[in-house]
Amino acid sequence: MGPKYSSSRENYLKAIFHLQEIHGTVTTNDVASEMQTRPASVTDMLKKLKAQKLLLYEKYKGFSFKRNYGTTVFSFFAPIS
Repeated sequence: MGPKYSSSRENYLKAIFHLQEIHGTVTTNDVASEMQTRPASVTDMLKKLKAQKLLLYEKYKGFSFKRNYGTTVFSFFAPIS
């Protein structure tokens, strides 16, 4: 059984995964726009996800899942309908 994530955290992970498929590296503003929230809120969550070692961060370039980790994370989520 995979890790359990809060619905909020799961929504961020889904948004990041989706945006990474389109853009490669994802910026705070990309996620804020996708989720219709403030960049400061996104930054707080991205810091938490980075602390859990779910994301890589390059200063001034943005965030991305660790190589192939996005697929691993999503194997634990219910299918998106």
